[in-house]
Amino acid sequence: MNKPILFKLARQNIKKNSRYTFPYILTCIGTIMMTYNVSAIRDNIEGMWGAQYIQSYMVIGLMVIAIFSVVFLLYTNRFVINQRQKELGLYTVLGMEKSHVCMMVILESCLMFLLSLIIGLFLGILFNKAMLMLLFKLMHVSQAARFSISIQSIISTTAIFGTILCITIFSNVINVVRKNPIDLIHAQNEGEKEPKSNILITLIGLISLISGYYMAVTVKDVINAVLLFFVAVFLVIIGTYCLFTSGSIAFLKLLKKNKHYYYKSKHFVSLSGLIYRMKQNAVGLGNICILSTMVLVILNSTLTIYLGVDRNIRNRYPNDYGYYFRNYSANERESIYSTIENEIEKNGGVDNLVSYTFYDYLMESDEIQTLNHLFNEEYLGITVLPLSSFNKMTNQSISLSENEILLYEKYHSVNLQELTLRGKTFQVKDIRYTPFVVGRDYADISSTYYVVIDDSQLDSLNINKDTDLSYYIGMDSGESLGKTVDSITQSLITLTENFEEREGSNSWYYGEDKEVNREDVMALYGGFLFLGIFLGSLFMMATVLIIYYKQITEGFQDKKRFEILQKVGMDRKEVKQTINDQVLMVFFLPLLTAIIHTCFAYPMVKKILSAIALGSVQQYFLCALIITFCFVLIYACIYKLTAHAYIKIVEEKI
Repeated sequence: MNKPILFKLARQNIKKNSRYTFPYILTCIGTIMMTYNVSAIRDNIEGMWGAQYIQSYMVIGLMVIAIFSVVFLLYTNRFVINQRQKELGLYTVLGMEKSHVCMMVILESCLMFLLSLIIGLFLGILFNKAMLMLLFKLMHVSQAARFSISIQSIISTTAIFGTILCITIFSNVINVVRKNPIDLIHAQNEGEKEPKSNILITLIGLISLISGYYMAVTVKDVINAVLLFFVAVFLVIIGTYCLFTSGSIAFLKLLKKNKHYYYKSKHFVSLSGLIYRMKQNAVGLGNICILSTMVLVILNSTLTIYLGVDRNIRNRYPNDYGYYFRNYSANERESIYSTIENEIEKNGGVDNLVSYTFYDYLMESDEIQTLNHLFNEEYLGITVLPLSSFNKMTNQSISLSENEILLYEKYHSVNLQELTLRGKTFQVKDIRYTPFVVGRDYADISSTYYVVIDDSQLDSLNINKDTDLSYYIGMDSGESLGKTVDSITQSLITLTENFEEREGSNSWYYGEDKEVNREDVMALYGGFLFLGIFLGSLFMMATVLIIYYKQITEGFQDKKRFEILQKVGMDRKEVKQTINDQVLMVFFLPLLTAIIHTCFAYPMVKKILSAIALGSVQQYFLCALIITFCFVLIYACIYKLTAHAYIKIVEEKI
């Protein structure tokens, strides 16, 4: 058989099987477009402020998309080729050699790949500037998005999907070669034995799911949350697949034993059909559930982080400019403050000038041991503030007796009557759950507790008031603050260099500029949200396609069965009602499970997000409600569209 005829057959087959091939091509186009954009954005932001964050995000995104595309496109290709088994077998029966069938399948794959690549790259290039504009908007970058076609991105995208094409071709050819024509013709008509529920797999699923949930709910600190996150995710994924493949069968068989439920025409038919094919359906349902969970968690987290940016910046940088000093003596601190005051008076005033001293240390192992029942921390940081500094920075006049302290904690509430620090026990006068210390400590992922103590008690904690105390000075905008700060910085460099020349000095200081750091923070969080939207869209697209192919596959499998049911007495209304019951029963189960997974994931996700300064809990719940509501609406629309396609297939010739 000559090549023009094979080429013509391949082209006709793609068109004739558009019900399967068109969604597959659309998916290829979407993933190619996403891959090019992620790669091109990485190349086009070179030299821009915050580029280091965005480029690292895009590298992660490119890796995720590439791995996901390999798995997902092979998965969907299997749906397409399975629906064409009978057609491929007929070609062989009618006289085509297997080598010709293989060549035709290869040509079909190449044509679909070439069409997808051309359209995907064209749309990727077309929308690249729009994607950059969206990224700049999220980052609050004022510069115009430049447009350039990235040759390197075209090459890398082509290489990734060329590799996927080779794997796909190999898989399809093996499928044709291994089966004889009769097997191919009858592949779609092969019966499947009623699956048995495996008690061991069901127990493994339950144990894995409960263990993952328990880890997520009981995690106490950020470090453990980060370390255990992927373990919990793995356990939940294992549990989900085990329960969908085996636990669902056990549940359906329990329903079957309920005579009042089972022996009704609509339940009898739909329940029997579900049990008969649940082994095949379960994997697809598990995939939909996991993908839906990923969409909800990613979008909830990234949107919450982004919406809390302004609040986080205010807390992390309480003053427009701030200076931290460590290991300077009391006299040196006085000289530093006097220098700053002189420069302010010389160059222009500021709206606000604040200063305070503090002392940081990690609790020793025996101290932590006595507090495990309250804090459950492996590492516990304590920030001690002298009462004089506390009253100065809060404009209060609180007094403490010799053995009294105030306790502020950062993450969770504690009920504590006394606290032992370095061998001395103090009575806790009050516990306050909103941390007043902001700035440097706000970005600390460890659980830091703030202790306010009378100045006279510092010696009892072995704190040297002359050298151990750290020092902070902050100032807010004045008429000529920029000029003033430049002058202060130069004076401090000269002053501290003289101090650091003393013998045994280990002192240091650094300064912060809120507006300069704001750009870094916006690049960090804006890029994170952009990546979340990209990956969320990718997983949503995968969810839609899996649902569509699942409905199409089940439609062809159910068609003959419903023809028989109508012939034995069921009218069209009853058939349609049975179809709706069956589709609804399995369609919304993954959605409900995904929402449950997301709810249980919240405590662990909250701890992890707190490491990057999570906004308010109310904000997270609001984002979760909005995104879940939108996702349910989209899911319902997908149901209406795919159910219509399912019903249309089933009702053909009925």
